[in-house]
Amino acid sequence: MGEYADGVVGKRVVASEGDAWLIINEDGTITGKINGAKLSGRWNWSKGRFCRNVRVGTKDRGTDCQKVYLSGNLMKVVGQKSKKETVYILQ
Repeated sequence: MGEYADGVVGKRVVASEGDAWLIINEDGTITGKINGAKLSGRWNWSKGRFCRNVRVGTKDRGTDCQKVYLSGNLMKVVGQKSKKETVYILQ
């Protein structure tokens, strides 16, 4: 988890497309907003993947464990369930 934690924890993570941002906190919580709706949840590192369980507004998004790729101030995640790729800018 070292490289991931050093690169991401405590930073503002902003989606490169759309209106979304989040902060992955050291205490295992996630906070932020997606399209104006409050995002909250928990995260951990398991089997080389970033696993998160979040709620956006009143909707439970469930758990997904994502593969994370870091390059400079960019973070790409690939969902285990959805296989969707999302690129974030680390601030």
